[in-house]
Amino acid sequence: MQIDSLKYLTVLIETETPEGTIAGTGFFYGFSIDGKYVPAIVTANHVVSKGKVTLNLRYKVGEHIAQIRFPCNAKWFCSKSDDLAFCLVFDIEQEFLKIVGYPIFYRVITEDGTITKNELENIKILSEVIMVGYPSGTGSTVFSYPIFQKGWIASPPEYSYDKKYVDITTIPGSSGSPLILAENKVKLLGIMSQAVVENPFSCADLGVYTDAYHLFEIKEMLKER
Repeated sequence: MQIDSLKYLTVLIETETPEGTIAGTGFFYGFSIDGKYVPAIVTANHVVSKGKVTLNLRYKVGEHIAQIRFPCNAKWFCSKSDDLAFCLVFDIEQEFLKIVGYPIFYRVITEDGTITKNELENIKILSEVIMVGYPSGTGSTVFSYPIFQKGWIASPPEYSYDKKYVDITTIPGSSGSPLILAENKVKLLGIMSQAVVENPFSCADLGVYTDAYHLFEIKEMLKER
């Protein structure tokens, strides 16, 4: 996948809660289950766990791309130990096709494009990364293309500890954004989880992410489905 194709990777997520609407980011990810390709939408658990979820999905008519707000009634698989959740594209694609008349249009990162735990030993602190998402629910153009931001890994990526940091401006809405290692080949390093803030009215040039290799662990839920 080329960097420019990442604008088709993400989806704006809006969740209705008793306190109001919260925004977040999801992205398309391809699991491999018993040799079969299983596409899913991955996000942070806290984005989807508190209310009714609406996805802003795209479809393509010829060369024209449009987007629609689509209620998500799919089951969310949530990690018990990490701030991660996913739903299966299979659970929404037939209803989407029936209502819209066209299939969902997206690009996907697969397990082959995911940085493993062992590969973290070869990644240096201050390596450049790209975050692709919807800060404050903001997208670009009428197609809700995501906002691209660059930053740097701010804590040693090879060590296991509660929180890993990235030096990049992070605000509500960024949660669930894919964190991409900025090299020639797109590689998924992590999933954004939260901002580091001093008070509720500030944003920070520092965010917390979950290592992408934890997706290998939660996919075990699919084998129990």
